[in-house]
Amino acid sequence: MNKNLRFCTFFIVSFVVSVCFFSEAHLATSTTLTEDPYEIVKIGSLEDSPGIDIQVVDNVAFVMSFTDGFSTYDISNPAKPKKLDSYAPTNTINPIVHGAHALDIKDDYAFIAFYHSGVQILDISNPSNIALIGEFKGGPEYYYSSVYGDLMHCIKHKRGFEVINCSDPTDPNILGSYSVGNYYIYNYAYKNLAFLQDSTQGKAIVLNISDFSNILPITSFPFKMNQMQIVHDLAYFALDSGELKIYNISDILHPELINNYSLGGSINDLEVIDDLAFLSHSTGLKILNISNVLSPFEVNKYVNAKSGGGLTVSKNNAYIIFDDRDVEIYQWREATDDEVLLAKNIPSYSVDWILGWSSIVLIVLMPWKKRKMFF
Repeated sequence: MNKNLRFCTFFIVSFVVSVCFFSEAHLATSTTLTEDPYEIVKIGSLEDSPGIDIQVVDNVAFVMSFTDGFSTYDISNPAKPKKLDSYAPTNTINPIVHGAHALDIKDDYAFIAFYHSGVQILDISNPSNIALIGEFKGGPEYYYSSVYGDLMHCIKHKRGFEVINCSDPTDPNILGSYSVGNYYIYNYAYKNLAFLQDSTQGKAIVLNISDFSNILPITSFPFKMNQMQIVHDLAYFALDSGELKIYNISDILHPELINNYSLGGSINDLEVIDDLAFLSHSTGLKILNISNVLSPFEVNKYVNAKSGGGLTVSKNNAYIIFDDRDVEIYQWREATDDEVLLAKNIPSYSVDWILGWSSIVLIVLMPWKKRKMFF
């Protein structure tokens, strides 16, 4: 085979291959653009549970209700959840209202601060048979709580903040307190720090609890947070103003604002898992890609006429408590890498696509005497 024939054969093959790959790439891109990068589908609900907060472990959902107390559900089939058991403390002040706004699950225990009944620790090793194993009656008006390690951080309505030692679940006891007169509605426990939302002054304060005998505020954030989560020294704050603020708190005395992402409406709860942030929003459920915290972007949403409240995510399911207190279950499908790029409007080019177009360019640039041999 002479040189010219080999040359022509190579470019004829390249031309055919390039046309085929271009057509496939174009078709794949067109198809992907019409697909949902993170498809969200409602698959079930807990219709008889007026929830305030929810946690999920394996196939069991743990739901806290302001009026009904604490309940467990079998969610092995999310389309048909089954109630397993419930618990409510004896309340002589108001038998209808138990007053817990938050719960924490750790190992085989549920930690709850009841408004009228103090701190209570429940054995949930058998979700069908909830049992009270420990309590701390530190007076009335326990409001919110958060657990970190063996410590339970509790807020008392207009009375202050307490740290409860729960290393022995059967005998919780107080380690320290911080007395304040302001109205605190939310707290988050992290290492030797406690984050409290001061509703009176509209700011989030940070307490240093490394010395239980001398708990003091060390810094504050000038906004009202509805929820927060800390992952690898990055603090994600969900704001009532619809903003997601991301701070680097590796130096808590000098927190650095990394990003202020605004969605409008109100963000009432959030959960950060790997590169995704799930937001319980005033319009329903939103999913953000936060692989680059400098440039988060929304990948999908599920619009609901009701405002989202408490949120938890387990496996590929999101559980949201809406403003009518119904718990709804949503399933989401994780996007492929190409779909993520398309959601950001960044083109994705395969090796075949590049080789195909390169061949076309080479043919166009060929000398006319050799190029005319194709026609």
